[in-house]
Amino acid sequence: MHPIIQEYCNLVKFLGGVLPSYVEVALHDYSNPDHSIVAIANGHVTGRTLGYPLGGNGLQMLRERAFERQEMYIRFRGYSEKHPNIISSTKFIMDEDGNPLGVLCINYDYRQVQSTLQTLTELFLLTDIPEAGISEAYTVKTEKYPDRMEDVVSDILWDEIAKRQVSVERMTQEEKIYIVERLEARGVFFFKGAVAEVAKGLQSSEATIYRYLSKINKNKS
Repeated sequence: MHPIIQEYCNLVKFLGGVLPSYVEVALHDYSNPDHSIVAIANGHVTGRTLGYPLGGNGLQMLRERAFERQEMYIRFRGYSEKHPNIISSTKFIMDEDGNPLGVLCINYDYRQVQSTLQTLTELFLLTDIPEAGISEAYTVKTEKYPDRMEDVVSDILWDEIAKRQVSVERMTQEEKIYIVERLEARGVFFFKGAVAEVAKGLQSSEATIYRYLSKINKNKS
């Protein structure tokens, strides 16, 4: 673990002791997206614990190098299976050379905040609940907090398949290559186990998915 990430682990512990129990603080280490959460406080808010994966938005922001636009993204909507009413904020963690090491996230269940909104307005800068997918300067989809890497890959894969409006069984090779290209653009293949999951979902072999990726990368160069 990078020393800077280790320092943030200590910060998570501190913030978890200071902030209310409905505020989750989660630290993701980019060196292992499959099990990226290395520190978490009040994980009951999203139902996550140590070792949970990076979510779909987190993958896409990493893939699109959103950290080059700005250091942090404040107040966008999120949800989990346990708590569907979450407000999220994200801060990228960089090394001395400007390379991304991870991300610090603060998520809270706004329904618990609403009852005391007047007194908490100054603390959380809440004048209203943001619309789904809106951040101050970066539009993101509503964040879903997954239980496993496989859940993230499956959600993104079936989202792309649904857009094609054709069943996997009827897809041509070109259509499957397009799906793989979209998954690559959304950062899915940062996950070590993504190829196996995609191969299963597209009813193809892992070797075939690797061949598609090779063709996609060759076309880009």
